[in-house]
Amino acid sequence: MKKKMILWALILFYSCYAPTKYPEKKLNKDEMAEIIADLAIYNQSYIVDDKINLDETDRFVLQKHNITTKDFQENYEFYTFTPSSLDEIFDKAKKIIRKKDPNLKFEN
Repeated sequence: MKKKMILWALILFYSCYAPTKYPEKKLNKDEMAEIIADLAIYNQSYIVDDKINLDETDRFVLQKHNITTKDFQENYEFYTFTPSSLDEIFDKAKKIIRKKDPNLKFEN
């Protein structure tokens, strides 16, 4: 009985454990915030012209920051395992956007 309880405890422990792969090209929170702010700004371009290809704007932003899609995805996934870090990144991104357009209003 004791062995079964230990086995179940180990299974439960490992099922809750989410291993995070450390990104090959680690971006700090400020860099991630800059990229996310730029993505948010450039992805709003469809309001001006609905023929704009959003995939191309995403590629443009990533090239501007000298990273690949894979780098961005790995870093985003890395930060999602610590929600407080992701919240901090989004707050910094909001500040960057507000600095560029002080009259902008955010919906929470």
